[in-house]
Amino acid sequence: FPVAQPYGNNTFAYHGIQSMGGYSAAKLKIYQEMVDSAGLYPPRFPLNMNIINMLNAKYLVVPGRLPDENLEIVHVDESKGLVTYLNHNHLPRAWFVDEIAVAETRQATFRILKSPTFDPKHLAVLDHEPATQLTRSDSTSIDTVKHGAHEIRIKTFSSSQSLLVLSEIYYPAGWKAYVDGDETEILRTNSILRSVVVPAGNHDVVFKFDPPLYRIGWVLSNAAWGAAAICILVGLWQIPSVRRRLHMKYREHEVTRS
Repeated sequence: FPVAQPYGNNTFAYHGIQSMGGYSAAKLKIYQEMVDSAGLYPPRFPLNMNIINMLNAKYLVVPGRLPDENLEIVHVDESKGLVTYLNHNHLPRAWFVDEIAVAETRQATFRILKSPTFDPKHLAVLDHEPATQLTRSDSTSIDTVKHGAHEIRIKTFSSSQSLLVLSEIYYPAGWKAYVDGDETEILRTNSILRSVVVPAGNHDVVFKFDPPLYRIGWVLSNAAWGAAAICILVGLWQIPSVRRRLHMKYREHEVTRS
């Protein structure tokens, strides 16, 4: 989390580091609302560490010192005046919560998220009740098998039917979720994240970005590249010098084979 640095800064992208600030000034509206409401940029102190934790910020890069016992200084760049902190309370990319709260309005959701008693590790805020009843699991495990731009695969275990929160932006226009191959509802969680209900036991959970327009665009793009390649080859064949060189290459090849 680049505290007090402009959002859209691409410095970390060179090193393959994901950043809460993103690498584009054009952000999704729901993310911008979170940034403004939680006071992430420009930063309001004390920082809302619950929001930062649920967004997986393992490190904070700060132009100065922060008085937080859960942060550990791991690097100081004196030339730039930046201090890098390790956040010991950051959450993983996916986790099971113990309970849920339902907030029917954006204002109600943000009131809970900004409350000092809110703990995203145990509580998830939804905008409506799930279709099935949830209970707290005594035992859980999560293993991320694949984490790509268009597909996320997770192996899970829970002792009872529970809510699995994925720390990825809620984007219903294309993303679908499957539990053991059966499509399931993606719930908007903590204003900007996603979650799904997972039955008790071992399961394969898959999030896949596969909108119809994307598939159509992919097919048309590849067809256009193929057509362009054919046109280029036909155009080259129309040039006499190119045809002569190809004939010479062919004769040389035949002589070599004989």
